[in-house]
Amino acid sequence: MRIGVISDTHDYLSPAEEAIEQMGAIDALIFAGDCYSDLAGLSPVIKVPLYAVPGNSDRHCQAPEELTVTLEGCKVLITHGHRYRVKKTLTSLYFKAQELGVQGVVFGHTHEQLNISEQGICLFNPGSTLLSCYGILHISSKGVEGELFTITQKNSSELRNL
Repeated sequence: MRIGVISDTHDYLSPAEEAIEQMGAIDALIFAGDCYSDLAGLSPVIKVPLYAVPGNSDRHCQAPEELTVTLEGCKVLITHGHRYRVKKTLTSLYFKAQELGVQGVVFGHTHEQLNISEQGICLFNPGSTLLSCYGILHISSKGVEGELFTITQKNSSELRNL
């Protein structure tokens, strides 16, 4: 299973649309928070199941702050990460993953890409699409593996308009 992952769009839809286009064929899309309301504007380009959580910028959003989904037999925790202080440490997030028995954790908040595996748990942050980042999760019976990407711009003048 091939899952697209974006986070931290912060009201800039163009980079997120470009990321989704560049992902190619995906089976689902994960949004790891910050500007949950952007999903309404992205809905025309999202043609697959969507798993999304709000972030610390989504003050009045009523959606669950965390989701645990099972994909291809693997459990994945989706959270924005701010409640786990991921800008300082991944320890709390890792312990939560162990507690839940998940094989993967998707988070955002730091705006920095991260793809590490610790004792069978993939900790994955696609980075911010605002900073031209996105990711792909490969989920199979072997577990969860991540891949990080940078948006390749079709027209460099589009970047100057951000």
